[in-house]
Amino acid sequence: MRFFYLCLFLTYYLLPQGVAQVDENLVGHFTFDDPAFKSPTHTYRNVQVYGEPQLGPGVLGKALYFDGNAHEVYFPDELNYFMEGQWPFSLSFYFRSGDLRGERSLMGKRRRCDGERMFDISVGRNITVQLSHRRNGSRTCNVSAPIPDRGWHHYTYVRKPNAAFLFIDGKLADYKIIGQKILLEQPSLFSINASPCKDVGQLGQLRGAIDDLKIYYRALAPDEIWWFYRTHRSEQQRANEKPIFAPSYDMPSKRLQQIFGTYNNIYAEVKSELQLDTKRFVLTIEQPRQYNQARQLTFSGKYRIEAGQLYLIGDELLLTQADGGQQRQPYDGPPLIGSLYGQVSIDLNAFDERMTLQKN
Repeated sequence: MRFFYLCLFLTYYLLPQGVAQVDENLVGHFTFDDPAFKSPTHTYRNVQVYGEPQLGPGVLGKALYFDGNAHEVYFPDELNYFMEGQWPFSLSFYFRSGDLRGERSLMGKRRRCDGERMFDISVGRNITVQLSHRRNGSRTCNVSAPIPDRGWHHYTYVRKPNAAFLFIDGKLADYKIIGQKILLEQPSLFSINASPCKDVGQLGQLRGAIDDLKIYYRALAPDEIWWFYRTHRSEQQRANEKPIFAPSYDMPSKRLQQIFGTYNNIYAEVKSELQLDTKRFVLTIEQPRQYNQARQLTFSGKYRIEAGQLYLIGDELLLTQADGGQQRQPYDGPPLIGSLYGQVSIDLNAFDERMTLQKN
């Protein structure tokens, strides 16, 4: 009986139903032709952009380019209401991969790197959309399909309360049926290249370009998706004749000088300071949690900057006790890793502390 209803559901959804008004219930449309990323369909608060993603040639005008550095885009609260999962929604966008190696953050809506009420789109050799209700793996609805190549392709993700569908270039690539709704956490923001799984090393920074991102407060029908792809197929083919950006894994040397200086975490409960010069770093943390017998920890050594990430490769720890006594010891642990945002701030995970350091 369940098989019968499954077939009935798929027949209803996948058979042609006539092309509706394509912009019906279009609640967000980001062409990226506007540097402020404003949506011409609705008036939202400004989109929050961290880092320096670039604008370049896309399929339908300009596209948003990510070069492997720590660039992140967060969309406003009002838009997130439509993506909580209580009712259907659809995402439509063009994507061109800059690197098929590894797995990288694309876009999603989650607060932590677990399976608690989240969805997350990642790209590598496949494009994978994870949708989960509980971190223990219960009630998941994941879809995945191979990325054809490094050219521009049109992707559509359709989320119904009890199913998910993934289309590539107008054709159904994967689907999954689930018997219950999967609701997302309201406080989490829909974002690009901002998965929290980057912080724990499960996902890399995005290398690729995104164009013509649309969010619908309804489930797009298959014939609508095919119609849109077919209508703009010639533009997509012409865009693929243009080269993708050249690989760039290191921060350009002309910008490196602006990174040097002193960064402070003055608003946090635990005070910290990071100093960077041309060769070395010094990180000072007051009352570090991992060294709870110490009043101050001074961590020093060499560093490197690669793909927007800061790697502190320490060689020495200096512990200052409450009575002023000091203990110096070598450090042979793993590098501390942080993300650079432009030339003004650094997010750093260090000794059980997550710090947002602002440049003086």
